[in-house]
Amino acid sequence: MAMTCITGGTTKPKPDYGEIYRKAIVRTLDAWELKPGDKDLRSKLIYYGVRYCNHSRYDKKDYESVVSRLELIQDINAMIGRLSPAELMQMFPVRKIYNGERYQTKDFFYTMAALQKHGLDNPIGNAVFDTLWDYQNIDTELFLVGYMGVMSDIRKLQGGKGLMEEWCEKQDIPVYYESADRQGRTFMTNSKTGKTKRVHKKPPRYLRLVQKEACGNASKQ
Repeated sequence: MAMTCITGGTTKPKPDYGEIYRKAIVRTLDAWELKPGDKDLRSKLIYYGVRYCNHSRYDKKDYESVVSRLELIQDINAMIGRLSPAELMQMFPVRKIYNGERYQTKDFFYTMAALQKHGLDNPIGNAVFDTLWDYQNIDTELFLVGYMGVMSDIRKLQGGKGLMEEWCEKQDIPVYYESADRQGRTFMTNSKTGKTKRVHKKPPRYLRLVQKEACGNASKQ
Protein backbone atom coordinates (compact mmCIF):
# COMPACT_ATOMS: atom_id res chain seq x y z
CA MET A 1 0.00 0.00 0.00
CA ALA A 2 1.32 3.45 -0.91
CA MET A 3 2.52 5.55 1.98
CA THR A 4 3.11 9.25 2.31
CA CYS A 5 4.78 11.42 4.90
CA ILE A 6 3.02 14.28 6.69
CA THR A 7 3.97 16.63 9.48
CA GLY A 8 2.08 16.59 12.72
CA GLY A 9 2.33 18.07 16.19
CA THR A 10 4.43 20.86 17.56
CA THR A 11 7.33 20.84 19.97
CA LYS A 12 8.26 23.51 22.47
CA PRO A 13 11.75 24.97 22.04
CA LYS A 14 14.18 23.64 24.62
CA PRO A 15 15.86 26.10 26.98
CA ASP A 16 19.38 27.10 26.01
CA TYR A 17 21.07 25.80 29.14
CA GLY A 18 24.49 26.72 27.82
CA GLU A 19 23.47 30.38 27.61
CA ILE A 20 21.75 30.20 31.00
CA TYR A 21 24.91 28.96 32.70
CA ARG A 22 27.10 31.39 30.75
CA LYS A 23 25.10 34.31 32.13
CA ALA A 24 25.29 32.79 35.61
CA ILE A 25 29.09 32.63 35.29
CA VAL A 26 29.26 36.28 34.23
CA ARG A 27 27.13 37.38 37.20
CA THR A 28 29.24 35.34 39.60
CA LEU A 29 32.49 36.70 38.17
CA ASP A 30 31.19 40.25 38.73
CA ALA A 31 30.53 39.37 42.37
CA TRP A 32 33.93 37.64 42.59
CA GLU A 33 35.67 40.92 41.70
CA LEU A 34 34.12 42.49 44.81
CA LYS A 35 34.87 39.46 47.01
CA PRO A 36 37.91 37.70 45.57
CA GLY A 37 38.55 34.35 47.20
CA ASP A 38 35.01 33.98 48.54
CA LYS A 39 34.39 30.23 48.97
CA ASP A 40 30.69 30.37 48.17
CA LEU A 41 31.33 32.27 44.94
CA ARG A 42 34.10 29.84 44.04
CA SER A 43 31.72 26.92 44.52
CA LYS A 44 29.18 28.64 42.29
CA LEU A 45 31.80 29.23 39.60
CA ILE A 46 32.74 25.56 39.67
CA TYR A 47 29.12 24.40 39.51
CA TYR A 48 28.13 26.82 36.75
CA GLY A 49 31.37 26.14 34.87
CA VAL A 50 30.89 22.37 34.89
CA ARG A 51 27.28 22.69 33.83
CA TYR A 52 28.16 25.20 31.10
CA CYS A 53 30.78 22.87 29.61
CA ASN A 54 28.25 20.02 29.65
CA HIS A 55 25.49 22.01 27.93
CA SER A 56 27.36 24.22 25.44
CA ARG A 57 29.12 23.50 22.17
CA TYR A 58 32.28 24.74 20.51
CA ASP A 59 33.70 24.50 17.00
CA LYS A 60 35.82 21.34 17.10
CA LYS A 61 37.44 22.22 13.78
CA ASP A 62 38.56 25.69 14.88
CA TYR A 63 41.85 25.64 16.78
CA GLU A 64 41.21 28.85 18.72
CA SER A 65 37.77 27.63 19.78
CA VAL A 66 39.19 24.32 21.03
CA VAL A 67 42.04 25.99 22.90
CA SER A 68 39.60 28.44 24.49
CA ARG A 69 37.47 25.53 25.74
CA LEU A 70 40.57 23.77 27.10
CA GLU A 71 41.66 26.90 28.98
CA LEU A 72 38.18 27.19 30.52
CA ILE A 73 38.28 23.58 31.67
CA GLN A 74 41.77 24.04 33.11
CA ASP A 75 40.56 27.08 35.07
CA ILE A 76 37.69 25.04 36.48
CA ASN A 77 40.05 22.19 37.33
CA ALA A 78 42.30 24.63 39.19
CA MET A 79 39.34 25.72 41.33
CA ILE A 80 38.27 22.11 41.91
CA GLY A 81 41.80 21.40 43.11
CA ARG A 82 41.28 23.85 45.96
CA LEU A 83 38.26 21.90 47.18
CA SER A 84 38.30 18.88 49.45
CA PRO A 85 36.43 15.73 48.43
CA ALA A 86 33.90 16.51 51.18
CA GLU A 87 33.21 19.93 49.61
CA LEU A 88 32.99 18.38 46.14
CA MET A 89 30.34 15.95 47.40
CA GLN A 90 28.21 18.86 48.63
CA MET A 91 28.18 20.32 45.13
CA PHE A 92 27.95 17.09 43.15
CA PRO A 93 26.51 14.27 45.32
CA VAL A 94 27.87 10.81 44.65
CA ARG A 95 25.41 8.73 42.66
CA LYS A 96 23.51 6.28 44.85
CA ILE A 97 24.37 3.07 42.99
CA TYR A 98 25.45 0.18 45.21
CA ASN A 99 25.67 -2.89 42.94
CA GLY A 100 29.09 -2.22 41.43
CA GLU A 101 30.68 -5.33 42.91
CA ARG A 102 28.05 -7.50 41.27
CA TYR A 103 28.53 -5.96 37.81
CA GLN A 104 32.23 -5.08 38.22
CA THR A 105 31.60 -1.37 37.77
CA LYS A 106 32.26 1.74 39.79
CA ASP A 107 29.59 2.59 42.32
CA PHE A 108 29.01 4.59 45.51
CA PHE A 109 31.29 2.36 47.57
CA TYR A 110 34.07 2.53 44.98
CA THR A 111 33.93 6.32 44.93
CA MET A 112 33.88 6.66 48.70
CA ALA A 113 36.83 4.28 49.08
CA ALA A 114 38.86 6.35 46.60
CA LEU A 115 37.94 9.63 48.33
CA GLN A 116 38.70 8.28 51.79
CA LYS A 117 42.06 7.04 50.58
CA HIS A 118 42.84 10.58 49.44
CA GLY A 119 41.37 12.08 52.60
CA LEU A 120 37.90 13.59 52.67
CA ASP A 121 39.14 16.86 54.18
CA ASN A 122 42.40 17.13 52.25
CA PRO A 123 42.54 19.50 49.26
CA ILE A 124 42.23 17.64 45.96
CA GLY A 125 45.22 19.56 44.63
CA ASN A 126 46.83 18.09 41.52
CA ALA A 127 44.70 14.93 41.72
CA VAL A 128 41.68 16.48 39.98
CA PHE A 129 41.73 14.11 37.00
CA ASP A 130 42.19 10.99 39.15
CA THR A 131 39.47 12.13 41.56
CA LEU A 132 36.95 12.79 38.80
CA TRP A 133 37.90 9.50 37.13
CA ASP A 134 36.76 7.61 40.23
CA TYR A 135 33.82 9.92 40.96
CA GLN A 136 30.28 8.73 40.26
CA ASN A 137 28.16 11.75 39.34
CA ILE A 138 26.64 12.42 35.94
CA ASP A 139 27.75 16.08 35.86
CA THR A 140 31.37 15.38 36.73
CA GLU A 141 31.43 12.35 34.42
CA LEU A 142 30.25 14.42 31.44
CA PHE A 143 32.72 17.15 32.37
CA LEU A 144 35.60 14.66 32.39
CA VAL A 145 34.51 13.16 29.07
CA GLY A 146 34.37 16.66 27.63
CA TYR A 147 37.88 17.36 28.95
CA MET A 148 39.24 14.27 27.23
CA GLY A 149 37.33 15.17 24.08
CA VAL A 150 38.96 18.61 23.95
CA MET A 151 42.43 17.12 24.36
CA SER A 152 41.62 14.68 21.58
CA ASP A 153 40.39 17.51 19.33
CA ILE A 154 43.64 19.42 19.81
CA ARG A 155 45.70 16.38 18.86
CA LYS A 156 43.67 15.95 15.68
CA LEU A 157 44.04 19.63 14.74
CA GLN A 158 47.79 19.32 15.26
CA GLY A 159 47.86 16.45 12.77
CA GLY A 160 47.87 13.60 15.27
CA LYS A 161 45.35 10.92 16.19
CA GLY A 162 42.57 11.30 18.71
CA LEU A 163 42.81 9.58 22.08
CA MET A 164 40.18 6.98 21.22
CA GLU A 165 41.60 6.26 17.77
CA GLU A 166 45.06 5.72 19.23
CA TRP A 167 43.75 3.43 21.98
CA CYS A 168 41.69 1.38 19.52
CA GLU A 169 44.67 0.87 17.23
CA LYS A 170 46.76 -0.40 20.14
CA GLN A 171 43.96 -2.84 21.00
CA ASP A 172 43.61 -3.87 17.33
CA ILE A 173 40.05 -2.53 17.27
CA PRO A 174 38.82 -1.04 13.97
CA VAL A 175 37.92 2.63 13.92
CA TYR A 176 35.19 4.03 11.68
CA TYR A 177 35.74 7.41 10.02
CA GLU A 178 32.91 9.56 8.69
CA SER A 179 33.09 11.20 5.27
CA ALA A 180 30.73 12.75 2.73
CA ASP A 181 30.60 12.94 -1.05
CA ARG A 182 29.65 15.87 -3.28
CA GLN A 183 25.99 14.94 -3.10
CA GLY A 184 26.08 15.28 0.68
CA ARG A 185 25.73 11.56 1.33
CA THR A 186 27.46 10.32 4.48
CA PHE A 187 29.67 7.24 4.63
CA MET A 188 31.53 5.33 7.34
CA THR A 189 34.89 3.72 6.51
CA ASN A 190 36.50 0.86 8.42
CA SER A 191 40.12 1.78 9.21
CA LYS A 192 41.28 -1.85 9.06
CA THR A 193 39.46 -3.21 6.04
CA GLY A 194 38.89 0.02 4.11
CA LYS A 195 35.29 -1.00 3.47
CA THR A 196 32.80 1.86 3.19
CA LYS A 197 29.13 1.81 4.12
CA ARG A 198 26.57 4.50 3.54
CA VAL A 199 24.80 6.00 6.53
CA HIS A 200 21.03 6.31 6.18
CA LYS A 201 19.69 8.93 8.54
CA LYS A 202 16.35 8.39 10.24
CA PRO A 203 13.54 10.82 9.36
CA PRO A 204 12.79 13.57 11.92
CA ARG A 205 10.60 12.52 14.84
CA TYR A 206 7.93 15.04 13.87
CA LEU A 207 7.33 13.19 10.58
CA ARG A 208 5.12 10.13 10.58
CA LEU A 209 3.93 7.71 7.90
CA VAL A 210 0.23 7.39 7.18
CA GLN A 211 -1.77 5.31 4.71
CA LYS A 212 -2.45 7.26 1.54
CA GLU A 213 -5.98 5.89 1.23
CA ALA A 214 -6.74 7.02 4.76
CA CYS A 215 -5.64 10.55 3.85
CA GLY A 216 -7.95 10.48 0.81
CA ASN A 217 -10.94 9.33 2.81
CA ALA A 218 -10.30 11.99 5.42
CA SER A 219 -10.25 14.73 2.77
CA LYS A 220 -13.66 13.67 1.43
CA GLN A 221 -15.33 13.98 4.80
